[in-house]
Amino acid sequence: MPPPPPSPPPPPPPRRRRRFRRPWVAAGLALCAAGTAALAALALTRATPAWWRPIDPADPATIDAAQAVEHAVVRQLSALRPAASPPATPDASWRSETWSVSLSQADANAWLAARLPRWLESREKRVLWPAGVREVRVGFGDGVVRLGVRLAADGREQIAVAHVAPDLRADGSLWLPASWFSIGRLPVPGAWALGGADPGDYLPADLARLPQVRRLADVLGGAAPLVNAAVIRLEDGRRVRLLRIAAREGRLELTCRTEKR
Repeated sequence: MPPPPPSPPPPPPPRRRRRFRRPWVAAGLALCAAGTAALAALALTRATPAWWRPIDPADPATIDAAQAVEHAVVRQLSALRPAASPPATPDASWRSETWSVSLSQADANAWLAARLPRWLESREKRVLWPAGVREVRVGFGDGVVRLGVRLAADGREQIAVAHVAPDLRADGSLWLPASWFSIGRLPVPGAWALGGADPGDYLPADLARLPQVRRLADVLGGAAPLVNAAVIRLEDGRRVRLLRIAAREGRLELTCRTEKR
């Protein structure tokens, strides 16, 4: 009689399910993604905007360009303009025909680099250059003006930029509300950046305390105009009124009228 067949091996013990494995994996991936995003955002805040160009304020070419801008401004403001129509009486108000001038981004930045600190100190109300400000730049795009500043604090530097759309209103006031801000190359909506914020929340302390900075925060936030009347008064009694301002790619175009009462 043949021996009985061997009995089959016992089944393996049931595998214990690893509970919560998938949730923990998902959480780990989410943390990795958040960390990567944070590192990317940090890198963007330390990056230089594409339109920002290095300028040496001591370079003779920069100084010459800045002086040429000053001479051109004086020449345009003081020029004798043809009258739009002859005044009815010798004592009546006089207005010139409208005239236009444009300023290139390169010339504007040459003047800001080489002449702005001296110009501030020469004002009747002297303004000292803030220690935390390294450079000031402007950029002109289609319909937008970029106001940029390189700030130094706690041993590091960052570039902050306000993206403004000049608004010359019917009453003659000039407004510069900021629709966007950027830190380096990281964009931040203007309403989020300035909504109830104090300048001390995002600027070096010595800079945030300046009344001019707090005034600028109101201007960029749309709470106040840059000027109530966009008018420049000349020494000979005339005045130049800004009628239109438009930003183009690389240039700022101004339309003006010279007046005399």
